[in-house]
Amino acid sequence: MSKVEAKVYGLHFYPIKSCGETIAPRAEVTEKGFRYDRHWMVVDSNGNFLTQRELPRMTLIRPELDGNKLIIAGQGESSILEIPVNNDEGLRRQVVVWGNQCDGVDDGDIPAQWFSDYLGVGARLVHMPNDFIREKKPGYGRLEFADSYPFLIVSQESLQDLNERIVANDGQPVPMNRFRPNIVVEGCEPYAEDRWGRIKIGEVEFDVVKPCIRCPIPQVDQATSVKGKEPIKTLYTYRKVSKKDVIFAQKAVNLNVGELVVGQDVEVFNGKELPTFIE
Repeated sequence: MSKVEAKVYGLHFYPIKSCGETIAPRAEVTEKGFRYDRHWMVVDSNGNFLTQRELPRMTLIRPELDGNKLIIAGQGESSILEIPVNNDEGLRRQVVVWGNQCDGVDDGDIPAQWFSDYLGVGARLVHMPNDFIREKKPGYGRLEFADSYPFLIVSQESLQDLNERIVANDGQPVPMNRFRPNIVVEGCEPYAEDRWGRIKIGEVEFDVVKPCIRCPIPQVDQATSVKGKEPIKTLYTYRKVSKKDVIFAQKAVNLNVGELVVGQDVEVFNGKELPTFIE
């Protein structure tokens, strides 16, 4: 038996890994997650991925899909880039995401110069070719340049509870974009997503696999690139699962393809064990 426990509140994807988000009323779920989610990535001269962890200024780069092109703007930068979509004719090179070797198609010298100038480091823009398959394990969990799983799911109620705790500790509440989710839901208890195992939204089924251990990126203000202590400081007071790890939101894998639309029901078919928190 399934039970409707929430509704879809927001759909988010990130065309360029670690750069600005796109929020849409509907989104196509492909074999690799949302179409064009982390389809592009910025790498250094050795092909290693660059992120806000080292370069918080990346959040000020705002990509926008417009038909058959990707338009890239940077806060405070007058020049704008236009990159063709679905063009795999460039030079292929090996790139690395957390030790995973992937194929990337280099988008050329003009984008490379733009990103290098904006970030102040040598950088190139690449995208994942359509014929390259990256999987968590054979036949399960395909993804593009996301860290480890194609989806991140979290509830508005979890954020509200966190913000109430931050305010109680004399801090400022944080917006959802600090956590860079893909699917935001509402209408459930705070942290209900912790116990979800198999869910269905519309015609798309998901395995909700594991909690997301948070890195320092949520400390970066996505509007200014300024890094602070919250929300990690408060998460350490009640969401700690080891001496150094705190969790917030859940990683998930889609089991089929389809379309998600804001307002759809979230049906929960089975659950999983709750995380064990430590003092």
